[in-house]
Amino acid sequence: MWARSNDCSGQITVFLSLLFFLMLGVGFLVFGGMREYAKASVVEEAFDLAGEDILAQYDRPLFDRYHIFLMDPREEADIISDGKNLVENHLSSGGFFGGLDSEITLDSSKKALDDGGKELLDQIKRWETCQGIKKLPEILNELQKSLEYRSSEEILTDMEEKESSSSTPPSGNPVASGEDEKIRKNWKEWKKVLGSILHSGILLYVVDDQSSISSLQLASRDSLPSGNRWSDRIAFRLEDFSATGFSQLKQLCQEGTRFLKNDSLISSDGYLIPYIFECFTHYKRKDREKDHRLDYEIEYLIGGKTKDKANLKYVADQMFLMRFLTNYTFALNDPEIKSQADTMALALAGLFGMPEGMKEVSMLLIASLSCGESLLEVRALFSGEKVALVKTRDNWNLTFFNAVTKIRDRSEIIKVKKGANYQQYLVLLLIVRSAGRKLLYRMMDIMQCNVSLEEPEFLMKECIFSFSWTGDHSWTPFYRKLIAFGLTNEGNYSLHLSRTVSYR
Repeated sequence: MWARSNDCSGQITVFLSLLFFLMLGVGFLVFGGMREYAKASVVEEAFDLAGEDILAQYDRPLFDRYHIFLMDPREEADIISDGKNLVENHLSSGGFFGGLDSEITLDSSKKALDDGGKELLDQIKRWETCQGIKKLPEILNELQKSLEYRSSEEILTDMEEKESSSSTPPSGNPVASGEDEKIRKNWKEWKKVLGSILHSGILLYVVDDQSSISSLQLASRDSLPSGNRWSDRIAFRLEDFSATGFSQLKQLCQEGTRFLKNDSLISSDGYLIPYIFECFTHYKRKDREKDHRLDYEIEYLIGGKTKDKANLKYVADQMFLMRFLTNYTFALNDPEIKSQADTMALALAGLFGMPEGMKEVSMLLIASLSCGESLLEVRALFSGEKVALVKTRDNWNLTFFNAVTKIRDRSEIIKVKKGANYQQYLVLLLIVRSAGRKLLYRMMDIMQCNVSLEEPEFLMKECIFSFSWTGDHSWTPFYRKLIAFGLTNEGNYSLHLSRTVSYR
């Protein structure tokens, strides 16, 4: 009886021992599986953190100046090598891994110029949202209304109709011979003064101290994002007022009206305007705290010339053109100016050699007076004054009898309480010029040129805002060492990861 009990207890001991080892093996198996799962999670986390760490190496001068997140220009091999090192550093810090082998490849990357700079625009919009920047100033609506596009078109059509028909002298007494000679002499003097100014350049007239104009310029346009892909659409040429120049004058008005009408003043990228005035300099606001390739950066966005002076000249011409269209529209409809012009036309018709072209001569006189009015107004804008948006008899400055004196003396214009200053006219020019992506690409030109002062050979087109990469990670499984329990595994655990990392 005792021997039988001893035999049973031995069997139980063996059974319990086997059960213990079985449970121990299962425990190691579960522990090993959990460990490998944890390893996979840690590897995935390390891979994600490595991508974020790489993007954290954004270009600091670019961000400080323009609030833009873009990664420094780099070779694909740099991203791969950085990725491997970062993954290994993340894993080795916990002493959790041994024998990890990672193969990382770069699938693709998107750069600043891809998709027409769409990502750059999105970053600017997000920054403005965070800053609470409002929409375009309300002054744009006033500027748009002040140009009176439809009235200009009707007037030009009327000019064409009258040009094709014979004109008759205005009713009234003929001009006395003495007065006739005085008018002719005054016209010759006025034409000489006006022609000299337009031939020398409007900028020379509106800025007294030419030495104060910046002489900075860009070395080359070849490497800039904008390159030479855009050319100016309006060529401003008003060098001579004569009967033969009347058709060119009319064509200029038609082109200017069509140009301003076809390019909508409310652009889908209108939110760029507040950002531009926050981050870029112009003639009336220079940044002395930082180095700049150009002093007149907003003027460059409008003109696209390589020299500061050329951009300032272009802006002066465009402001003159806008003022001329508004002034010419008003003058053609003002009874007093029309009456004076008709009276002078009687005396000058013979001088022009076209006595039958009374109306054409009258319109040419009105155009010359509008030109002088515009010169004084642009000069006022460059001096920091405001110019009335809508012309009235109360804010009109010149007559046919005082024009020569006032233009020569560079007289001040009539002060107005409501109007637009130089900066607000830049806003209008920017809106008009912002069709397509021209404005954005020129902004990137300035960004590249200024950042390259600190980082030579910096190129916006090489800057990365997102990349996609793939990582294949493998390591020796934990339970390969448990051969005594029959847990053998000749292969490695592997993990395939694919991620897109972006500044979003």
